[in-house]
Parts: sequence; C-alpha cells; structure tokens
Amino acid sequence: MNDKLYAVLGVGAAVLNVVATVPYILDILRGKTKPERATWWIWATLLIVILAAQWHEGASWAMAWTATTILLMLIIGVLSVRYGYGHMARRDYLSSWLH
Repeated sequence: MNDKLYAVLGVGAAVLNVVATVPYILDILRGKTKPERATWWIWATLLIVILAAQWHEGASWAMAWTATTILLMLIIGVLSVRYGYGHMARRDYLSSWLH
C-alpha cells in the first residue's frame, strides 16, 4: 500500500473514533452515564505506552488513532472526576504505572 492510503486510513480511523465517542461524552454531561474513574486513567496510561512503542517502531499514520484515543480517554477521565463514580485505590495507581 502507498503512503496516501495509509494516511487516509489512519486519519479516517481517528475521525471515526471521535465521532463514535461524542455521544458517550454527551451522555456523561447529561447525567445518563457515569464513567468509572480509575478505568479511564488506566486505559489512557496504557495507550501512552502503546503510542511510544508505535513511535519507536516507526509507525506513522497508525499513530493517529492511538493519539486520538488517548485524548478522548483523558477527556473522559477528566469528566469522570466530576460526573463519574468510584475512586482510585492504591492498587489502581500501581497497576496503571507498573503495566
């Protein structure tokens, strides 16, 4: 495949990711959904590791989806502080940084 196709697929995946997540974010703001706080922060941390691995291996457009997902998870993580439930126990902090 050529680079132009990779670019279209990478950016397309990132755009679809945003479009698919907007209703979830709106439901959080409307009070219909309550995200669990620890989950979103742990997933964001793990995806940061994945993005670093992709960068190290020379990935290009595939990183668009990963970077977008990190941003969306951080947005939901921030919203979960106000609108979510639960708390992060010490094991949650440890698992997010040790894995």
